[in-house]
Amino acid sequence: MWIQKIALKNYRNYLNNELEFSPGLNVFIGKNAQGKTNFLEAIYFLSLTRSHRTRLDKELIHFQEKELRVSGNLQRSTGVVPLEIDLSSKGRVTKINHLKQAKLSDYIGVMTVVLFAPEDLQLIKGAPSLRRKFIDIDLGQIKPVYLSDLSNYNHVLKQRNTYLKTAEKVDIDFLAVLDEQLADFGSRVMEHRLDFIANLEKEADRYHYTISDSVEHLKIHYLSSVPFDKKSDIKEQFLKTLEKNHKRDIFKKIPVLVRTVMI
Repeated sequence: MWIQKIALKNYRNYLNNELEFSPGLNVFIGKNAQGKTNFLEAIYFLSLTRSHRTRLDKELIHFQEKELRVSGNLQRSTGVVPLEIDLSSKGRVTKINHLKQAKLSDYIGVMTVVLFAPEDLQLIKGAPSLRRKFIDIDLGQIKPVYLSDLSNYNHVLKQRNTYLKTAEKVDIDFLAVLDEQLADFGSRVMEHRLDFIANLEKEADRYHYTISDSVEHLKIHYLSSVPFDKKSDIKEQFLKTLEKNHKRDIFKKIPVLVRTVMI
C-alpha cells in the first residue's frame, strides 16, 4: 500500500496544491516555513481525519476560507482507492471511492499511517494520557471495533457522570443499568488494549534485545485502576469498583470515574 498523490484545498498555507509520490522512500526538502510539515500533517489528516498538531479544526482551514478538502489516491494490491475529507464548521464528511461514510470508524483504518515526531519521546516520560492517545490512534486503525467500543464507553461515562451530578435523588436501579453498560464497554476497551500491548511488547522486545547486544529484555505493563488477574475478571472487577464508590459518588456528586478510575 502506498499513497499515489494527495491534493489540498484551503489546507493551512495551501490554497490549491497537489503532490504526487513514488513507491518507497519520499523525501521533503525545502526552506523553513514553506509548508513541509503541513503536507505531512495533511497525510496524517487524510488517514485519521484529524491533525496530530492541534485539536482546533479551524486552525487547519486557510485564513479567510470556510472549509477545506484533503483528497488522495491510495494504491493497494486490489487497485486504486480514492479517499476524501471535507471539513467545515458543520463537521467532517469522509468518502471512500467517492461514497460518503456514515461513521468515522468505517473510514479510519483504510489508510494506515505511523507518525514519529520529536514529541513522541514523551511516550516514555510523559503523562499516561499520551500513552493512551498513542494506543487509541494505533489500535483504532487496525481494529475499527475498538473505536466503536471506546466511543460507546465515553458516551455512557458522560451520561453516568451527568446523572450523578444533576439528579436530586439517585435511582439506584437506573444507576445499576448505567454501571452495567459502562463495565461492559469499559472491559471491552481494556481487553483490546491488553491484546495490543501484548503484541507491541513482543515486537518491541525483539528489537530491544538486538540493540542491547542480546543483554536486555523489554517489558510493557498495562496498569489500570480496575484491578484484575485475567481478562475474564475485568468486567466483574469493573462493576465492583463502581459499586464500591456508590455512596461517595452520590454524596459528593463527583463520580469516581472522573477522579480515580483510569482504564
